[in-house]
Amino acid sequence: MRHSSPSSISSRDSTKSDDASSSVRGSSDSLSPTPVSTAPQSSNSSAKSLSHVTDGKAKTKSVKSILKTSKSTSNLAVRFSIPESPPLPVMPRLEADAPPSGGYQAEQRASLDQPARPPARMRIHKRFSASAPISRRQSQNFTAPPLPPSPTDPRIWPARSSHVGHRTSRVTSFQSVASAPAVLQSPTPLSPSDPPSQYDPLQHYVPCLALNCKNHYTASLLGPTFYSPQSPYQLIRKHGLCPMHAHQDLKLATQRVKQTYESMRQHCGRKTLGAIAAEFEIFCQQIREERAGESKRMKQWQRQRVLGSAPTSAKGKEKAWGEEWDWRYSPRPCTKKGCARAWYSPFDNRLYLFYSTARPSGLLPLCTLCPSCAKQDVESAEERVASRMRDAGGVVGSEFEEWCAQVGRDREMEGEYWEAAQERVVREKMGGVSAGVVVEQKNEVKEEKKKKKRLSRLVQMFAW
Repeated sequence: MRHSSPSSISSRDSTKSDDASSSVRGSSDSLSPTPVSTAPQSSNSSAKSLSHVTDGKAKTKSVKSILKTSKSTSNLAVRFSIPESPPLPVMPRLEADAPPSGGYQAEQRASLDQPARPPARMRIHKRFSASAPISRRQSQNFTAPPLPPSPTDPRIWPARSSHVGHRTSRVTSFQSVASAPAVLQSPTPLSPSDPPSQYDPLQHYVPCLALNCKNHYTASLLGPTFYSPQSPYQLIRKHGLCPMHAHQDLKLATQRVKQTYESMRQHCGRKTLGAIAAEFEIFCQQIREERAGESKRMKQWQRQRVLGSAPTSAKGKEKAWGEEWDWRYSPRPCTKKGCARAWYSPFDNRLYLFYSTARPSGLLPLCTLCPSCAKQDVESAEERVASRMRDAGGVVGSEFEEWCAQVGRDREMEGEYWEAAQERVVREKMGGVSAGVVVEQKNEVKEEKKKKKRLSRLVQMFAW
């Protein structure tokens, strides 16, 4: 092994100190305005190593003193050189937008000379451009903006001549916030029915044919599928029954068919399920045919009761329905003296509720009066009841109740009396039958006349 001499160790220390002093001097030169001179170094002589160490210590002390003095100086000026920006590449289509050469100052001067360009418009997607939905609370407080002035506004357009009529456009604006004004039509007042020749009672309220049923119904409120076959056994509802009795009858028929199927399953013996299903289908078909025949007969009975046309029986020996024609479903005249209004019917679709609904006083309009006269009559009766109550001081006692009951009985007797008079007039007008029978009789008379004409022509031909 080789041992290094002390001179080599001292030379290494001196080189390290020189490097440190040179780095400190370089930093001090960049910060201090006056340069600091450094003595030349000699690395060949080993005898001067100790002098270098002492010189390094003295230099570090001088650098520290210089730093202290530089901190105390107030007029320390530092200048930085601004680097020049590299020139931008010139595109073939963007030559007008390229900045001029000459550094940052030339670019800033060119930007000041050129006019300001408007910012580019951002493209927003359709979904983000839509307005946010309004909450329920905001919608209650929302007020529509005022509409633009219309072309007919007198403040904008000059007044037109007097001979030109005022015209308003029926086409509403599609950009308007307010809805188009609705055309309000006054409701048609209750008017009496048409004359007997144009009135069809079957299209209005008709009676129910069930036993001890006094309800009336109209076919216009039943719907198109009321008489169609119903599941699960495809049975129909019968004609001539009110909705309540029609539902009850259909329910009973369905239960009967269901019980029959259960009994067939229980007493099938050795029959297969296919044979049972075939027998049950035959039974259901028989029930359907029976109900269809009963519905047809009941429809004829109802027609006879309302119109008076006698139903045709299968054998022609006896009538299928024993009731006669009910004249009440035909139009009738008003019994008030001097009333010349058209004939009406209390069972009209427009008038049935008026005649059958009791008023708050408990009184019913008389069916023997036309709608206008009946309204005046019942209002006068209510006025009498109100005046009697005022005379009694508003106290409702047994005497007042008895008087009101007597008023109701008197009105019923009056209605029965005038109904008899109306029946006589209607039967005389119709010749004992209703409008439907009159039309049929007229057709029969025309056919008989045609037959007589043919016979007369034949007689004349053979007479020659």
